[in-house]
Amino acid sequence: MSRNREGAIIGQLVFDGRDIDILEGDTLGASLMRAGVLMTRRSRSGEPRGLYCAIGVCHDCLVSLDGVRNVRACMTIARPGAKVHAGGTRDESG
Repeated sequence: MSRNREGAIIGQLVFDGRDIDILEGDTLGASLMRAGVLMTRRSRSGEPRGLYCAIGVCHDCLVSLDGVRNVRACMTIARPGAKVHAGGTRDESG
């Protein structure tokens, strides 16, 4: 794999159809932020939400990961080939 100045790229995940590089030790949230993805879901009132506290307290960064809903992006280690969807409630078929 190639390297950038931040560390070793170990692969890619797919976020809503977009390939996102993963660095060794990244969480989903870190990978998404590095790629410029700031919104991972919308609140019930429609406001954008994304990585906020980055320590698993606020639940603003919820995503769906490989069909599992309501996964905290800030607390979940990214792995190559993962399929991630915004919203936290969308499954693989949706």
